[in-house]
Amino acid sequence: METNFDQMLLAHSRWKAKLKAAIEQREAFDARIAGKDDQCEMGKWIYGEGNKYAARALFLDLKAKHAKFHACVANVLVQIRSSSPAKALELIDPQHSEYGRASSDCINAIAALRDSLKASPVNARP
Repeated sequence: METNFDQMLLAHSRWKAKLKAAIEQREAFDARIAGKDDQCEMGKWIYGEGNKYAARALFLDLKAKHAKFHACVANVLVQIRSSSPAKALELIDPQHSEYGRASSDCINAIAALRDSLKASPVNARP
């Protein structure tokens, strides 16, 4: 089965909209589950099929950045409960927040690994 990195990129890009909806509509997301880096499609791939790339530096970078991203999502969800909507929106600012940096880093890491794997498939050395 081929990995659909573009689908994973899109899924991680959509988190900002999910968080914005949680802020504006006071939707409840479970921060404990959202904070786990092995529950989404990318996380399941990282800890499953993708683990065959564990010797690649780009894979390890993605794994770390993906975990950081989910930790930031959980942090935002926890802080949403005790913040005003305006303050909560600052928490997901794409350029000035920890979440924004973690989101960009994760998306860039997904794309970098995708591009690397296209250039040198499965059995190539890291």
